[in-house]
Amino acid sequence: MSNITPLYNSFVIFIYVLKITFVILSVTKLYLIKKDPKNKRIDTIIYWKDRVEFVFVICMALLLIYTFLPSSKNTPIDKHTQFLFCLFGVLLLFTAKWEIFVSESQTIKTLQKVIGQGANQ
Repeated sequence: MSNITPLYNSFVIFIYVLKITFVILSVTKLYLIKKDPKNKRIDTIIYWKDRVEFVFVICMALLLIYTFLPSSKNTPIDKHTQFLFCLFGVLLLFTAKWEIFVSESQTIKTLQKVIGQGANQ
């Protein structure tokens, strides 16, 4: 791709940071489990590891869609492969573990309470 923008580069770097964070959290979880299986920090590590993984999958799906959008003319692959990669990105968005991110999010719970209180009045 000849027209790579600074925003695109920043997004790719963000994806790398997410994956590195995921690896660090995974190794930390394994270490804590081996050292002290009853450590209370393990649940916190798992909580953040799951969320980082979710955000990584969403970002990768968006990157696939952007990179292999069938209307893009700057891809070195044929149209059928391009379409399949784009479709894979869309499927990743639909099959992501949204319940992990949405159902337990404190922000979502607060928003639900605010909206729920407004509806009851």
